[in-house]
Amino acid sequence: LEFIEHIEALGFEGVWLAEHHGINDGYMPSPIVFGAGIATRTKKVRISQGVGLAPHYHPVRLAEDLAVLDILSNGRAEFAMGIGYLGFEAEAYGWPSRERGRRANEVLEIVRRLWSGETVDYDGEFHQLKGARCTPLPVQEGGIPMFVGAVAQPGFRRAARLGDGFIGPVEFWPQYLDEVRKAGRDES
Repeated sequence: LEFIEHIEALGFEGVWLAEHHGINDGYMPSPIVFGAGIATRTKKVRISQGVGLAPHYHPVRLAEDLAVLDILSNGRAEFAMGIGYLGFEAEAYGWPSRERGRRANEVLEIVRRLWSGETVDYDGEFHQLKGARCTPLPVQEGGIPMFVGAVAQPGFRRAARLGDGFIGPVEFWPQYLDEVRKAGRDES
């Protein structure tokens, strides 16, 4: 936290917190919780997972936790997510890693709807919700910016359809933009 205070004083504009589970190498298993700590000690830096593992979250809890982070930070929260690539993380959470893309799609669809203030009924493959709401809502108008990580075609499609932007290697930018056009969204 002291280091983050220091880099903010130097003019850095963002903090990105990598998420992994069951690895003793300094990765953050609870980036949203740690982000709340950052919010209480900083004034300007934007706070994001970099990247968070969307399939590991329940969508209502994720929407609420990020909304609280957004409030604590006075509108400085961002959510950059991926689907994960370490099979043992999914297995530790009790589901097969081959489901991670479909799980992430549901999470992003539901979170976006909850941040719009909608009461959500949802009957998906992994989540069944009735009357779900996000209270409180994020302070950022339209919800917290969501950036979707990808290194393969299904991820580019996910980013184009469900995200506010793409996070990933620059060489994949053309494939992402192609999916943005296919989704009928504005490239800018």
